[in-house]
Amino acid sequence: MGFYTYSCEEIRSKTMPNKTLINQLLHVKNIVIDSYKYCAEDDRFTISVHPTKGQQCLCPVCQKKCSYYDSLETRKWRSLDMGYTKVFLEAPVHRIECPVHGVLTEYVPWARHHSSFTRDFENTAAWMALYLPKTAVSTYMRIAWNTIGPIISRYRKDADPCPEHRFNGLKHIGIDET
Repeated sequence: MGFYTYSCEEIRSKTMPNKTLINQLLHVKNIVIDSYKYCAEDDRFTISVHPTKGQQCLCPVCQKKCSYYDSLETRKWRSLDMGYTKVFLEAPVHRIECPVHGVLTEYVPWARHHSSFTRDFENTAAWMALYLPKTAVSTYMRIAWNTIGPIISRYRKDADPCPEHRFNGLKHIGIDET
């Protein structure tokens, strides 16, 4: 990943590749930015994206190529804020048919399965939940407090997919009395 430096003149003259800058700020691989718009009324920045060819039509569980099943609908995912502006990614998403897992919504590289938040958003919320009460996290992230639990569950499943194997090969364990 390279670094891009733009002068104020380049920014003012609009020669700076805005989609490249947005892609760097999102920090998501395997996506194509189609368009973006800012709505001043509700201070919302919406970025229309789609996965790269190699990331399309994948099962969200096993990430194997599948066939399209039906329905193409546009979905939105909340991303990390830029300052005080809420950022959303929107993309057309198909339902796919996986021979192993059945009919599911296709995999997207920026979000976990069954989530309406981006991975970075969920990672940040889960990290904050280690140190703060859920109400503080929800206030800071500007989401409902009852979404913090499912975010933590998805993060944990992603970070530790087989918790039962965590202690395989453990020979000794020390317990401190304090």
